[in-house]
Amino acid sequence: MLQELGNALSFLLLAALLPVVILYISKFFRPSYPHSAKLTTYECGELPVGSSYIKFNNKFYLVAICFLVFDVEVAVLFPVLTLLRGAVLEGSNVAPVFLLSFGFLGILLVGLIYEWKKGDLDWIQDSSERRKVYLQEQALRESKAVVGVN
Repeated sequence: MLQELGNALSFLLLAALLPVVILYISKFFRPSYPHSAKLTTYECGELPVGSSYIKFNNKFYLVAICFLVFDVEVAVLFPVLTLLRGAVLEGSNVAPVFLLSFGFLGILLVGLIYEWKKGDLDWIQDSSERRKVYLQEQALRESKAVVGVN
């Protein structure tokens, strides 16, 4: 028992130290040509304009998270459907597998309805909201023009 614990601890120690050692050693062998162009933001061949630190709309993040949830759902559903197929071919009781798959889909459906009702999947809710956003952007542009900031 103690030997297995020692093996596991030595493996964890090696896993923690090896990347640090490799990065430190590679510092001496890799070429280093520092210049200001390497420090600029890469914009797919375009010259960067303004700061790379901008206010990012959180809706992109929420849509990406929803995509990942449903993508993982498809990956998890394949083994369950394989079990269902095996149960059907064997002629055994398919009710538990059927209930398992529909329970899983039901939980995800409840989550999707919650996100939908909360409004996280809508970009701009209605025209009054769109007008409010437009007026805020106009006021921001005008205030920058008055100050003289481009």
